[in-house]
Amino acid sequence: MERMFIVDLLLACAQIGLTATYLTDWNMVGSRLTQPTCLDIPQNLTLCHGIGYTQMRLPNLLGHDTMTEVAQQAGPWVPLFNLKCHPDTQLFLCSLFSPVCLDRPIYPCRSLCEAVRQGCERRMNTYGYPWPDMVRCDQFPMDNDMCITVQSLIDREPAPCIACSQPDTYENMIDNFCRADFVFKTRVRILRNEELRLSKATVFKMKEGAVTIADLKKPVFEHPNMSKCCGDLIGKLDTRGRILVMGVKKKSSLFPTLIIPWEKSNKVIRKARKTMKKFDCSNPETVLTTSKITNFLKHKPRRRPRQRGRGWKLTPGVSVSCAGCNQPQTLKNLLDKFCTADYVIKTRIKKIKNNKMKCKRSRILKLKQGAASREELVAPTFAHPNMTQCCGSILETVQDKKKRVIIMGNKIEADLKTNLVLPWRNNTKLIKRVLRVAKKKGCNSR
Repeated sequence: MERMFIVDLLLACAQIGLTATYLTDWNMVGSRLTQPTCLDIPQNLTLCHGIGYTQMRLPNLLGHDTMTEVAQQAGPWVPLFNLKCHPDTQLFLCSLFSPVCLDRPIYPCRSLCEAVRQGCERRMNTYGYPWPDMVRCDQFPMDNDMCITVQSLIDREPAPCIACSQPDTYENMIDNFCRADFVFKTRVRILRNEELRLSKATVFKMKEGAVTIADLKKPVFEHPNMSKCCGDLIGKLDTRGRILVMGVKKKSSLFPTLIIPWEKSNKVIRKARKTMKKFDCSNPETVLTTSKITNFLKHKPRRRPRQRGRGWKLTPGVSVSCAGCNQPQTLKNLLDKFCTADYVIKTRIKKIKNNKMKCKRSRILKLKQGAASREELVAPTFAHPNMTQCCGSILETVQDKKKRVIIMGNKIEADLKTNLVLPWRNNTKLIKRVLRVAKKKGCNSR
């Protein structure tokens, strides 16, 4: 019904007389005085295929002459549409990239541009991209009956209504993950008396200083509209009742920002979960590389070569920004780190706080002559701007009560830096094999 309404609106606009002088004066960016043709919207134009009409005008309102150019320029905007930052995002973008084929062009109104910009610009800025000049809002006409206006009226819904109606797209999950104070998987116990009571949570993210383990032990969400907002979603869960929850803590209460069913068969959730394991939200460059949310202005994204070998795939920049806590657990990588390290120690983590990792008495496995002294490695303290964010969760993954880890690193000027931090008990066989190979073959034979 909504699509038919949009088509009817566009057809009605076409019947309104537009003078040739107006069309000549109001010239869009890149517009060309080329006789327009009508072409079918191809399937590879993912952004606009299935918009509600089948034929588009070419050249479009951004001056693209060929369908290849349209598909190339529109492709990077698909993640913005998947982010669902405004319900009229697709309508606005497709009115420019694939305008409906009529006798005269119908432009988006300035109000439509401003509405989409208001909903999406803040999230784009989060990832280091401003609102592009090619869709600058002041170049579009003011509201009148000769342009496309806002179609969706966004009311400020209560928090649970927003959380329980979130789209389960990869981009939206990653965006919510970065803005959340906590992220966990759990089961629904009961929804009653406007309270959503949950079982013990498996925590994926917990912002230090904002949320504690006690808060997430058996979390409860309360809101006057909880049953109305989340009743349908809870009723459609499988017998296990598992959900993925993201949210923030305000004062002493927990507020959900995203609640979606946890389904193993959902490939999008599995992909997002893998990304969350190695994600550094504090580094916009890592966000761009990993999530691909903000490829808005990259027309031909560079393809990374496929990495072979078992273990995690290394995201460019992660090892530096995350102090070595998200390294791929492969024999080759560990051997490389071992051979290039100034020191290798086996130690116990005392605590990670204020971006510092304090360790207890260490056992030195390798010490490069002239690099660091034994006194510095007896009970070392490692500092890094993102130490808490990147390595704070490593203590939860250690399967050893003594919190023993292997640390490899270098001394730069007067500071000790970590290139790799690996739990000992979790990777005992792999670590012993690395030490055995390094001792037997040496580093020069690699």
